[in-house]
Amino acid sequence: MSIDINLNPAGRTIKEKKVKLIECLMADADFVLQHVDQKSIVSRREYQNLKFPSGPQETVTRLLDLVLSKGPGKCGDFLQLLTDPEVLDTFPPLRDILDMTDQS
Repeated sequence: MSIDINLNPAGRTIKEKKVKLIECLMADADFVLQHVDQKSIVSRREYQNLKFPSGPQETVTRLLDLVLSKGPGKCGDFLQLLTDPEVLDTFPPLRDILDMTDQS
């Protein structure tokens, strides 16, 4: 299934900010994985597959690609997760990366 992220504002945001998101989130990839699992943004099997790649950069890259492939709903869920206070406390640069005014 191919998703045209150009028509999906949440997907477009993830795609446009992907490099900065990877740089930020790879600081604690396991934390991000725990949250996407808890919020059911990825399936249990996808979560298990993401847990064991070669390193945090690859984990976050694969996670973002997976979220993008899931369409607007999961992209929106992921962006909402990134605005969670606990996530923002763990990754303070997210406020600037996401330009929190875009999320209102």
